[in-house]
Amino acid sequence: MTDFLRDKKYTSSELKGFLKAYKNATDAYTICSITDINGYILYANSRFCEICKWTEKELIGNKHVIMNSNFHSKDFFKNMWNCISAGKEWRGDFKNKAKDGTEFWLDTLITPIIDSKGVIQQYFSISTHISDRKNSTVKKTKNLKDLQELLSMLSHEVRKPITNLLGISNVYTKIPPDSQELKILMNYIQQNSLELDDFTKKFTALLYEMSLDKEEKMDIN
Repeated sequence: MTDFLRDKKYTSSELKGFLKAYKNATDAYTICSITDINGYILYANSRFCEICKWTEKELIGNKHVIMNSNFHSKDFFKNMWNCISAGKEWRGDFKNKAKDGTEFWLDTLITPIIDSKGVIQQYFSISTHISDRKNSTVKKTKNLKDLQELLSMLSHEVRKPITNLLGISNVYTKIPPDSQELKILMNYIQQNSLELDDFTKKFTALLYEMSLDKEEKMDIN
């Protein structure tokens, strides 16, 4: 943008037109804010207000802590401030809380605005909304964790009853049971069969849920 403006001399009116068009495009597709060196909000664009559900008037003069979801640690914010106060750009993901209590994720780049003397005057942040991506990742992580737990249970929940059933069949193939033993045997078989059935239902439900996630991803793509 700056190289483009330097290549040719433009009138003040033309420059204002370029800046207005640039601002309109930015406001339409990105989430922006400007703070002073102490973190107090000086400007928040319409997309910012839309996502956090606070009006610009409510945001001006406040800090971004107004949207703190208490998800990030103190060290997270300390590292961010150490970076930008040193004049460097910082990029990371924020989990914030809107005015109505709903939470949302932003992929944010914060860059210092430095004057001709090298002194930081303000901080400019530009963000994109990534809640869908984050929530999808969390859900997939949960599914993988559930699957790992089910697989770890496989030895106990499936192999154990199968081993029991095979052991019983081997014994009573050689020695036919009497009526009392047969009753005990059938109860034992029923108990082990129910354990297998319960595990199969859990496993099938998880696979079905994971298949739905895959279909949703395919539809989006």
